[in-house]
Amino acid sequence: MRRPGRWGLAVLLTAVAIGARLHAEQKPGMFGDLKDVTLRGKVVSLNDEMAQKYGANIAAGAVKQWGLASPEGQLYSFLETDAYRKLVAANLAGKAVEVEAHLIPRSMLLEMTSFKPLPQTAIERRYFCDICTLYADDWGPCVCCGKELLPLTDGK
Repeated sequence: MRRPGRWGLAVLLTAVAIGARLHAEQKPGMFGDLKDVTLRGKVVSLNDEMAQKYGANIAAGAVKQWGLASPEGQLYSFLETDAYRKLVAANLAGKAVEVEAHLIPRSMLLEMTSFKPLPQTAIERRYFCDICTLYADDWGPCVCCGKELLPLTDGK
């Protein structure tokens, strides 16, 4: 095997140095950009929500994990930040809030930066099962057939 000449070695070392510098300059968002979002929904206990709607077997005495249930049926969980701790301390369980947060790419995780309480009417929606022709005020599986309810957009 032939050894690299002086110029070959210099080019190789320069390329390694540039690669190391580029790697060192990458920011924490290198796996995808955080998306700034403003979401409205109801503060819910994810443990209770999963147990009630899907029969999840939550351990007795489990620590409450709080999340945001959007009117469209999306469930978001929060990373523990100062804003999250303030939300928990405000005792807003079951109440409507508007949350400003960074949405973590490829997840339903929110890094909350701020929140504000809202009137309950700001997030009220109606839902419909197109199989059973049933209406409901809360998102989840249909009580009759188990199919996920669809949000109504025409105000019925």
